[in-house]
Amino acid sequence: MKLIKVLFQFSFLIIFSTQISAQDPLIGGIIDRVNLDSLVKHVRILSGEDSLHLSDTTVLIKNRSYGNTGNILAADYLENKLKKYGAETQIVEFRENGQNVIGVKPGTLYPDEYYIICAHYDGVVDYGADDNASGCAAILETARILEPYQFDRTIVYAFWDEEEIGLYGSEDYASGASENSINIKAVVNLDMIAWDEDNDRLYDIYLKEIGNTNSLAAFIDETAKEFDLELKPNFIVPELESSEHASFWKYGFTATLFGETFYGDDFNPYWHKPEDRIGEFNLGYFHELSRLAAGVIAKLATIGLNTATSVIENKLETNYILNQNYPNPFNPSTTISYILAETTQVSLKVYDVLGKEVAMLVDEEKVSGQYEVNFTDTNLSSGIYYYTLKTDGNVLTRKMLLIK
Repeated sequence: MKLIKVLFQFSFLIIFSTQISAQDPLIGGIIDRVNLDSLVKHVRILSGEDSLHLSDTTVLIKNRSYGNTGNILAADYLENKLKKYGAETQIVEFRENGQNVIGVKPGTLYPDEYYIICAHYDGVVDYGADDNASGCAAILETARILEPYQFDRTIVYAFWDEEEIGLYGSEDYASGASENSINIKAVVNLDMIAWDEDNDRLYDIYLKEIGNTNSLAAFIDETAKEFDLELKPNFIVPELESSEHASFWKYGFTATLFGETFYGDDFNPYWHKPEDRIGEFNLGYFHELSRLAAGVIAKLATIGLNTATSVIENKLETNYILNQNYPNPFNPSTTISYILAETTQVSLKVYDVLGKEVAMLVDEEKVSGQYEVNFTDTNLSSGIYYYTLKTDGNVLTRKMLLIK
């Protein structure tokens, strides 16, 4: 993933449902069938830890970067697995060397309604286990589990090529879908889903005022809660867009990304490095996010997004509020204020654009009330900084600008 994935701006929100329903036993059964050993096997093959047999030849996929033989082998592996799991498969070529791997599971009642679950499979350096063999493995495991089921709506399993050099694979598909008026109802993008060093189980869900993206984000959160998954949502509005969902936003489609938290003090330090290997995974977290992925796409294909009861309101009461700092831009001082509706442990930190912590402003339990904190640092250079308020299970972040 691109470095700018650590640059985020969070929005205030509450998610609520107009009704409370019992767990759907069909979706619950699908979630329970997600197998960690199967996930690990896919990651180990796609990241070059284990070899595999293709066309009676033993091969090792160690590097999936642009123009590398491993990239081609990875596409073959993904397509073969989708075929094995009953999907109608196609390799879609684009540009000079690009290959998107597409698998389709047609719907029975509404085959022209498409729900896409996707991940990029190309890499940058050797291994690339978290980025993004992890997302690919979750999709393959989903396809394996869903093989014997029939759904009303069509599921598309998509593996994009050339994400790392410019989102070219998803751009090719999204532009073609727009030009041909393909009825894509929702796109769920998985990009790095296995790093959680502090084991807080926070995961990002992207928001955007495009299509029904915010309802899709709420749908994902509700699914995690409905089936008691050990995950805590972190809703964000990305300032810069550098993964496959952004290609679909460009053409007005409903799309989101969910996965590990990229901004703050738990960013994967092995991103785009050969140390990005499966031995660094938080396997329990990887398993939970993969279970969520399978549950979300199965539920979408069953009831559709339009029937979801999820609503996001940006100005409802919440149990914590992080205000915009004032003044902003500032030099050299600014005031950050926040409101707590209940007693909670509070962490308030400042980060630079690379996600490096530059100041700890608060780190203690606070009772309910309104607080103001002065931030002054004459040693910092001009630029964009972020301040993050973290309470029990919740995170909010805002951007501020220092101009000298």
